[in-house]
This record gives sequence, C-alpha cells and structure tokens, in this order.
Amino acid sequence: MPSPRRPLAPPRPRTLVPAVVTLRAGGGLAAQAPPILPSTTIVQAGRASLYPTVSLHDVGTDSNVYRDVLPKEDFTYTLTPRLYALVPIADARFIGTARGDFVYYRTYEDQRTVNGFFEGRFDMMQGRVRPFAAASFSTYREQSLEIDERFRESRSVLTLGSDVELTPVTSLTAWARRETYSWDSHATYEDVSLSQQLDRTEDDVAAGVRFRLSPFTRIMAELEVQRDRFEQSPERDADSLRIAPIVEFENGGAIIGQARVGYRAFRPLNPALADYSGFTGSAGLRYTFLESTRVNFDAGRDIRYSYEP
Repeated sequence: MPSPRRPLAPPRPRTLVPAVVTLRAGGGLAAQAPPILPSTTIVQAGRASLYPTVSLHDVGTDSNVYRDVLPKEDFTYTLTPRLYALVPIADARFIGTARGDFVYYRTYEDQRTVNGFFEGRFDMMQGRVRPFAAASFSTYREQSLEIDERFRESRSVLTLGSDVELTPVTSLTAWARRETYSWDSHATYEDVSLSQQLDRTEDDVAAGVRFRLSPFTRIMAELEVQRDRFEQSPERDADSLRIAPIVEFENGGAIIGQARVGYRAFRPLNPALADYSGFTGSAGLRYTFLESTRVNFDAGRDIRYSYEP
C-alpha cells in the first residue's frame, strides 16, 4: 500500500465545502488604508520624492523544500528591491510602489522564482471631500497553507472611494473595490485544475466612520459587503457581510500600520455548502525603536477558498 504523500507537512483544517477557515500571514487590510512610507534616504527627482530600499531576508536552510515524506534540504534567501515614488500634484498626491522578490535556492533550481508587485494610488489632500483611487497588480509563485508546490498566480485590484470630513476629528469614508484572482491555466495540483477551482472576482462595497484620536492614530468602524463569483465554478459563488472596528497608525509614530478585528457572515449561494459566521481579523504593523531596529507583525484569520472541488 503506498504511503501518505506528505505526512510531514503541517496539519491544516479541511472541510467538504470549497471554503476553509485558516490562520494565515499577511491578511488583507481595508482598501482605503493610508500608505506606509519607508524610513530611508529620500532621492529627489524634480517634484518626485523617491524612497529606494533593498532587503535580504529568509536566509538559511529550508529543511523540507517540497514538504514531502522524504525531506530535502537546501540553502535559500530572498532579495527584495523596492521603490516608492511620491509626487505632489496641486492639492493631491500620487504614490507609486514597485517591488520585486528574487527567491534563490542553491540546489533545487525549480524553486527559484521572481515575484512582482506594482501599485499606484491617487489621493486628494485638501477639501472636505477627498476622493482617492488605487490600482495594483501582483504576480508570484509561492507555496501556501494548502498547496505545497509553486504555481504562478496573478492578482489585480482596482479601488475607488472618497473621504468626507465632518469635523476636524470625524470623517465618513466609502469605497468600492474589484479584485481579480487568476492562476496559470496549466497549473494542476493533485489532479485538480487550480484555474478552474480558484479563478474568481471579488467585488466589495464598504463604508465607515473614522475618528482621529491623535496626530498619528485613527479608529474606524467599517461595514463591508463582498460578492465572490467564479466564472468556471459557479457552484462556489458566495456573498459576505463584514463588520469590524479598525485602528490605523499613520507615518510619524513609533507604530505604523493597521489592525482590525470583527465579524464575518459568509453565505454560499449553493445551499449544499456550509456557511460561516464568526470572528475574523487581520493586522499589518511595524514598530521601530533605537532608530536602527524594526519589528514587523503580520497575521490574520479569515475564510480562504480551498483548491479541492
């Protein structure tokens, strides 16, 4: 009798419906979150302020490269150049971001990969009504909590919204977002087409009220409606309602980023699938001390679609 395929892989929750509740790193945050500019040397190029950074991380030995029954070790590291560009435009500003991840493995060349992320965001900075717009595109090959091989996935996001100032400390905000997930059409994992099972479009409409607690801290109550639609697997279609308080830490303070904890009601359109109602949360925080040391914290708990039919 053949042995299990990956008995050494970490356990993961599973269900018989195409959605699983998981703990995951790098949870998605609210679409209207203020950008986090790096603490680095600024390069002036005309009116544009450029913030270049380069980081070397994940350096060491991967003790089980393929998460398989017979572990294979390899030396690995990731080199990440990143560039922020801030351009003032009259009473507005444009922030562009470009990042690349060069993942290196010394022996197993099929694990080497290049990931890319690009984003542009436009914000009105003056007036009681301040619209904003953002568009981003990312492409990457990464193992996930459930998929132990590297396949190319792409994601694009378009966001339109506006803030409305009511008082110096209180404002309303609303936005609409479309997020598209696309997998390599030839990617197959355990005889399952990832494109057929996971390609989808998420449409979100949200609104909230924001209160400024200090020059660098704001708190917001958010209500969000989400619509998930699968072009190739419509039996996975679902709607969601989210309610969450959010704390935002802006540039200038010791802590920068955003955290939210709230409630999500997940309702599949297919009555044969189980729904979910309960706690979700996400955080992306950065703490700097002694002017030379930085600690990043990223975490989340939410619903993620499984590749399993």
